[in-house]
Amino acid sequence: MSMLRLIASTALMNLQGLPRRRLNALVMIVSIAGAVAVFCGVLAMNAGLDGAMRDAGRPDRALVLRAGSTVEIASAISLDDLRAIRNSTQVRKAADGTLLITAEAVGPITLVEKAGGLEVNGTIRGVGPEILAVRPEIHLVAGRMFEPGKFEVVVGRQALEQFRGLGLGGQVAAYGAQWKIVGVFAAQGSMRESELMADATVVMDVSRRPMFQNVTAVLPDAAAVTGFKQAIAANPSIAMDVFSEPEFLQRESQSLNGLLGFMAYVMGGIMALGAMFVAINAMYSSIDDRRREIATLRALGFPPLVVVCSIVFESMLLALLGGALGAALAALVAGGRTVSTAVGADLRQLVFDVSMTPPVVLQGMAAALAIGVLGGLIPALRAVRSQVVDDLRAI
Repeated sequence: MSMLRLIASTALMNLQGLPRRRLNALVMIVSIAGAVAVFCGVLAMNAGLDGAMRDAGRPDRALVLRAGSTVEIASAISLDDLRAIRNSTQVRKAADGTLLITAEAVGPITLVEKAGGLEVNGTIRGVGPEILAVRPEIHLVAGRMFEPGKFEVVVGRQALEQFRGLGLGGQVAAYGAQWKIVGVFAAQGSMRESELMADATVVMDVSRRPMFQNVTAVLPDAAAVTGFKQAIAANPSIAMDVFSEPEFLQRESQSLNGLLGFMAYVMGGIMALGAMFVAINAMYSSIDDRRREIATLRALGFPPLVVVCSIVFESMLLALLGGALGAALAALVAGGRTVSTAVGADLRQLVFDVSMTPPVVLQGMAAALAIGVLGGLIPALRAVRSQVVDDLRAI
C-alpha cells in the first residue's frame, strides 16, 4: 500500500473516532475561533481604511501644499500662489476649456458621535464651483448643492450616518455661524464622505484665514505628475510640495495603518499562541486516549511518518473548522460596520466601513492552519517516540 493511501486510511480512522473525543475537539475549535475572530476583525478595519483612502485617490490628480506642511490644515496658499499654480501647462482642461483645478479651504468643526455622544474633530472643506468636474466621483444623493456666498453646507453620507445633527434641512454650528444643511453627497465610499463641504470663500471669511490649504489639479495622466512637480519646483515665486493623490493619502493614513497592523499581529499573535497551547493540550489528551490504538499501528509496521501525518491532519481539520467559525464570527460582528476614528497628524475624524475582504479571510484561515500544524505536530512526534510496549500496556 502506498504511503499516501496509508496516511489517508489512518487519518480516516482517526476522524471516525472524533465523536468519542468531541470535548477536546470542541475546546480546540472554540479557542482557535476566538483568536481568528480578533485577528480578522482588526485586519478588516485596516482593509476598510485602505479602501476608503484608495478609493479617494486617482493617480492623475495632484495635490499642492505649502512647502514643509506636515498636515493639510497647516498649509497656506495665497491667491497669488494659486495664480502661479494655474499657469502650469500640465493641468488638464475640460471640454469647454475650463482648467480642471480647484483650491480648497479646510477647517476643523466639532461634531458629536451618535453612538457615544463624544465630541470629535470633523472637517468642513471649502470648495469652488469646479469641485464636481475635478472630483466626478462626488455626486448628490439628496437635496441640492450649496449656493456660493451663503452659509450652506452639503454633508457626506458617512458623516450623516455617524454624527448627530446633520440631517437634511437642519443646521450645524461652526465659527460662530449657523450653516443650513441643503444636501447629502456620496463619493464612492471614500474619505470625502466623512466631511462637510461649503463655499471656499465663506469658509475663509468666517475662519479668518484668507488662505487656501490645498490646490487639487487634474493632469493628462499619472505620468504627468512628475512634470507638474518639476514645473512647480522651478517657479521661484512659490514654495510648494506636490504629491500625487495616492501618495498624499498614504501619508495621511500610514500612522493608523501601522497601529492597526501592530494590533492585528501582536494581539492576534498573543491569542494565537494561547490557542496553540490549547490545541497542543487537546491533541495530547486525544493521543493519550488512543495510546494503544497508535501503538498497535506501529506494531503492525505502520511507518512513524504515517502516524504523524494522520494526527497532524486531524489537528489541521479541527483548526480549519475553528478558523472558519472565527472568520464567520468576525464577519457577523464587524463586517460592514461603520467605524469613526482619528487619522493624520491633525487628528481629523475619518468614517469608513469595516471590510471583510477575501484576503482578510485567507489570512485568518492561514493563521488557523499554522496553529493546527504546530498544535498537532508536537504531540504527534511525542507519540511516535514513546515505547510501543509501554503504550500497548496502557489502560
